[in-house]
Amino acid sequence: MAEALASRQIVVDGGLTPRPYQLPYIRAMEGGCKFAVWVMHRRGGKDRTALAQTAMAAFRRRGLYWHCLPTQRQGRKAVWDNITSEGQNLISQTFPPLLVKRRIEDEMKIELCNGSIVQIVGADTFNANIGASPLHITFSEWAVTDPRAYDYTRPILRENKGSVSFIYTPRGYNHGWDILQIAKGLSGAFWAVMPITHTGVLTAEDMALERKVGMPEEMIAQEYYVDFSAANVGAILGKHISALERDGKLVDEGRSADAHVIVSCDLGYRDAAAFWWWEARHGGWHLFDYDEATGLDAGEWITRIKERGHPLHELHLPHDAKARTFQSKHSVIEQFMQAFPTLCHVVPQAKIGDRINAARWVLPRCTINRTTCARGLEVLRAWSFKYDEERKVFSAEPDHNWASHGADAFSYGAQVVRELAVPQPSPQDHVAATMTDGRVYPFTLHDLWEERQRRSRLIA
Repeated sequence: MAEALASRQIVVDGGLTPRPYQLPYIRAMEGGCKFAVWVMHRRGGKDRTALAQTAMAAFRRRGLYWHCLPTQRQGRKAVWDNITSEGQNLISQTFPPLLVKRRIEDEMKIELCNGSIVQIVGADTFNANIGASPLHITFSEWAVTDPRAYDYTRPILRENKGSVSFIYTPRGYNHGWDILQIAKGLSGAFWAVMPITHTGVLTAEDMALERKVGMPEEMIAQEYYVDFSAANVGAILGKHISALERDGKLVDEGRSADAHVIVSCDLGYRDAAAFWWWEARHGGWHLFDYDEATGLDAGEWITRIKERGHPLHELHLPHDAKARTFQSKHSVIEQFMQAFPTLCHVVPQAKIGDRINAARWVLPRCTINRTTCARGLEVLRAWSFKYDEERKVFSAEPDHNWASHGADAFSYGAQVVRELAVPQPSPQDHVAATMTDGRVYPFTLHDLWEERQRRSRLIA
């Protein structure tokens, strides 16, 4: 940062003296790059470099600039309140007082002296930001960000002839991998993959220390060697999704005409609600549809389910659906019972560990429509345990993030369908019944099971 007092000329450098490996990103953006993907190891200075670049861009073109983290809370902790290695507040160092007209703490917003605005936002609050018109967005920690955040803003950026950057450390072959492949095939895009062997910031001795304090080898490969193929440590169902893909169980197949359809869901007003459509098949299940939305009440969801056009034989609601939620005088179960008489059931309350075990048992026995359940597959890949940075251990509880509702809806369904598992019939399953009139009727154990289930539903 420098100032020529005589002419009042201000040189804006974002408070950063870039390291050599940070220069390619800066040069690309300074050169007018509209689409950048920068995959780099942990502690490489991605956020600081991107913010410095944003500071320079904001003085070249007046407008709104967003730096987006997966959640607003992370944005405050990792950026707004962050202290640099020089002992200064990251925001104050990047945007010195001479450049700032106003700083709004509760909105994490900086209004610059030329009229530009730089704001730290969370992907979990994008609904509140609809209507804004940013010129540039940096998606930090993109691999663990709700991918819909870019979908919401992509038309705005295109209209504004704006730019976007994705900076992150990998989390397996998820949407982070997908965006990298897009950049590789896009003319004029910038992309780079930088492990510690490229930057030299951390050494083999540093990695030895991480191992000594208990960091798993897979996490070291992921976090420091930016290995997309490393197991996503902490992912609850990630390896099972990979196995389904490897075994050809992610298919382009709808439901059968005579499908017995089971729907499982998770519900929350002003939060995402999610629904899975299951078809029971011999030896397993086929998941043929998925829906998710935010802010809808029970009546709107009932209409949405009917408009989906699928037959419905069982609708399983979470145990807390008995509560009077959705700002209604009737409980959710009461509203759904009125809409779908005799079809509604409440999933028994269970420990999260039991639901996770059910999901892990059921998923390998499923096929999933990769198109209609694309969002659901993203959710299941992203469902992960919390990681305690200080203790270097994973919690037994899943992280509550954008994937939680869809994953919970699946685990509720798994809890139900596991109890209804129908074995694949085999030749030795055939038995014969001799009726009183002397005739012999062959049938299978599966036939007996289906008859038992049919009678149970009639009694219920």
